Amino acid sequence: MKRFSARILFLFSGVIFVLFLCSPDIVQRTAYESVLFCSSVLIPSLFPGFVLSDLIIALSAGWKGCSNGIFFKVFRLPTVCIRCWMIGLLAGFPSAADCASQMVRSGIISRSDGERCLAFTNNPGIVFVVCAVGGGLFGSYSVGIYLWIIQTVTAVLIGILVATPRGANPSNRVTSSSEVFHRAFPKAVVSSVNSVLNICGFVVFFRVLIAVLTSAVPLDQTKTLLSGLLEITCGISFLNDFSLFSAALASMMLGWSGFSVHFQILNVISSVGLSARYYFPGKVLQALLSTGITVVTYPIFFRASSQVSPIAVGLLSFLILTVLIIRFRKEYYYGKQGF
Repeated sequence: MKRFSARILFLFSGVIFVLFLCSPDIVQRTAYESVLFCSSVLIPSLFPGFVLSDLIIALSAGWKGCSNGIFFKVFRLPTVCIRCWMIGLLAGFPSAADCASQMVRSGIISRSDGERCLAFTNNPGIVFVVCAVGGGLFGSYSVGIYLWIIQTVTAVLIGILVATPRGANPSNRVTSSSEVFHRAFPKAVVSSVNSVLNICGFVVFFRVLIAVLTSAVPLDQTKTLLSGLLEITCGISFLNDFSLFSAALASMMLGWSGFSVHFQILNVISSVGLSARYYFPGKVLQALLSTGITVVTYPIFFRASSQVSPIAVGLLSFLILTVLIIRFRKEYYYGKQGF
């Protein structure tokens, strides 16, 4: 099986290499535009958040979270994981993955808790969604806030789904002490520089790949879906007007986040050996839930006279009930086992 997968990847890489050779103008132009995008948008928006997240983790490494807080009761994870939750909401991906990896490396949380934390804390940041997507693309900050709230709600549902059963005992341990500021700050800057450069590398490659692939695709909708599947900023940039269709596609892309982000996450967590066994199912389900919630709520907030589709309501209800049923089946199973 591994040999077959290696052959498929080798063949795919060869095809991509040939496409790059056949489109030198597209590759050069897109790579140049991507570097400008990284220097003007990506680095200014991500680097400060990375530095602050690393500082928060380092300076609060010795803090022991309470075991009966709301975060613990809802997600059945150590309360200290709320750092990754807040960092993910504010700074966006992959800062939350970096937070979880740092806490696992420092011994603040267990490896299993870190893997579950990855499933729902890595979301698009509020600055990106509100300013870039809402204000920059759709010309309305309220639209950005609307889309960001949807991502936050679906992330909560994913967190409930992958939460530890009540019978289990999530770790809430601390094996390292807090660092002093004059040592933590230089480490945070160096670590953040490496992280941002890695992200820029992924973004440049995937934007070039999308440009080459979409140059041979005749349909605009296919280009949009393909771009959103691979790289979130490229996919969303194809949406030019705010409608129910555009809002649903934007929510789906924000929930899925794109393979470019996924590889960034994998690159971050590989240093501590964390698995993505909860992460990928969580992103697929988040994309579906985000789309369903958008279809149901869009007529309520943006078209008061419109009727909500019964099919959309039924689909959304089915998805949410599926989440809750799976969650409580886990509770029942583990409780029955006596854990």
